[in-house]
Amino acid sequence: MNSASEIRAGLRIVSALLLTMLGLNVLSFLLDATFGHFSVFGLGRLALFVWLCWSVYIGKIWARVFLGAVLLIYGVVTLFAAFSFGGGLGAVLGVVGGSELLGAVCLFVIPQVNAYFEYAAQQS
Repeated sequence: MNSASEIRAGLRIVSALLLTMLGLNVLSFLLDATFGHFSVFGLGRLALFVWLCWSVYIGKIWARVFLGAVLLIYGVVTLFAAFSFGGGLGAVLGVVGGSELLGAVCLFVIPQVNAYFEYAAQQS
């Protein structure tokens, strides 16, 4: 059985992770819209990502696995872009790609996160 402090710590970690990933996706969408690249596809992608993060937050196992896979793919693609651009933009993309890969790993490795997901799965 997991203690209440482990579950609360897992909740804080998951919340920070999901808010960071949501923030990066909202920023990406806003930058696209600002520079004239607004598309319904981009808005739909953002809406699906918000729904996916909400599903992870409430403890859906399938959403956790799917978000982990999405973050791995996004992280690898972003790191490839970082290496191809280089310079300041490459450094920023490297940080974003690294945070996506770290987020994917954190969803499954940290014991407090696992404790939170066990608790959340029992609640639904």
